[in-house]
Amino acid sequence: MMDRRGSLRTSAAAGAALGPAFWRSAYAETAEPGVGPYGAPAGPDKNGLWLPEGFRSRVMARSGLPVAGTTYLWPIFPTAPPPSPPRRRLPLRSSSASSSCTSIPVTAG
Repeated sequence: MMDRRGSLRTSAAAGAALGPAFWRSAYAETAEPGVGPYGAPAGPDKNGLWLPEGFRSRVMARSGLPVAGTTYLWPIFPTAPPPSPPRRRLPLRSSSASSSCTSIPVTAG
């Protein structure tokens, strides 16, 4: 599993490998106001979002309320992914003659 530092290190290496010419061209284009490639916004939908024709939105969760079908309470200021399921260690016995016991982490559920 990659940790935050490993992810940053990989990102920095990938960014450096692309070279300065790539980044100059990537940031060279300026945003232009107007109709985007998907069309003009058609007005607010039932959730209050202005989306182009053919697009739709849905509410996945609301701050301070349980997520549908779960007991997870959606945070007021979500800044991180939901917590992982609890982990516990289960002892495993080998079939060898030794009496040693080892354990491995498993996810409940």
